Amino acid sequence: MTAALSAALIGVPSNDVQGQARGPLGLERSIVLDALVIETIRVESRLQAWTLRKVCIDGQAYWIGFSDTTPTSISPAFKDGRAEQCSQRAR
Repeated sequence: MTAALSAALIGVPSNDVQGQARGPLGLERSIVLDALVIETIRVESRLQAWTLRKVCIDGQAYWIGFSDTTPTSISPAFKDGRAEQCSQRAR
């Protein structure tokens, strides 16, 4: 997977100063998802299919939905009713 996620980090400090740039939405950081994937799920029906990838971004797990190779959505991951934190191995 070569897709990169560009996250707008307006007013959010980060330890990775070199990976940051000023963009139209404020402070932005590019993240290569390959290194951050925790889990991948393929959802298929007769008409279409999606891929869900759980990734670790700054210690929080997120689900990113893909249609073919294009990211279409992002949502925090939850486990047992609470926001899921990433394990040390996944960071």
